[in-house]
Amino acid sequence: MSRCRAEKSATGVSLRWDRFFLRAIRIAFDGVAAAPQFEYRASSAFNDFAQAPSVVRLTGTIPAHAGTFAFGYDLAAGTFALIMRVGDSGAQTIWLEGGTNSTALSLVAPPLPPTLGEVASRYFTLGFTHILPKGLDHILFVVGLFLLSTKWRSVLLQVSTFTLAHSIRSG
Repeated sequence: MSRCRAEKSATGVSLRWDRFFLRAIRIAFDGVAAAPQFEYRASSAFNDFAQAPSVVRLTGTIPAHAGTFAFGYDLAAGTFALIMRVGDSGAQTIWLEGGTNSTALSLVAPPLPPTLGEVASRYFTLGFTHILPKGLDHILFVVGLFLLSTKWRSVLLQVSTFTLAHSIRSG
C-alpha cells in the first residue's frame, strides 16, 4: 500500500488524501474506466454542530449515451452503501463489499427496489458481520442478560429492545 504524501501549501501542510483515495476507486461507464475528480468537505464546513460524517464527492464527465455505471472501492474492509439516484427517482441504496465491483447499474432507469427477501437477507448479513468479527461487547451483553435472568421471555424482550435501540441509534 502506498503512503499519503505531505505537501506544503500556502496554509501549511496538507495531506494528499485525494490521490490516496482515488487510487482505491474504480469507476466505469459501459465497461470503460473513468477518472473522477475528488472533492472533500469536512462536516465542520456545514456548521459547527455537524453530526453527519464528512462528504466525499466524486465529479467528472459522464460519456454521452452511457447506459451503465459500475463502482468499486478497495479501502472498505467490509460492506458499505453506495447511494445512487437516477434522474428524478428516489435514492437507491446498493450494498457492496469492499474490494469488489458492483454489477453494471443502469443510468437510464432506476434500479428495481429490492424484494422483502433481499432486504431481510442483506440486514441479516450486516447484523451477522457486525456482531461476530468486532462485536464481542454485544455477545457479552447478551450472555450477561442470560446469566442474570432465569426466564426466556425476559431475555428475549431485553435482547429485542437492545437490538431495536441499537439499530435506531446506528441507523
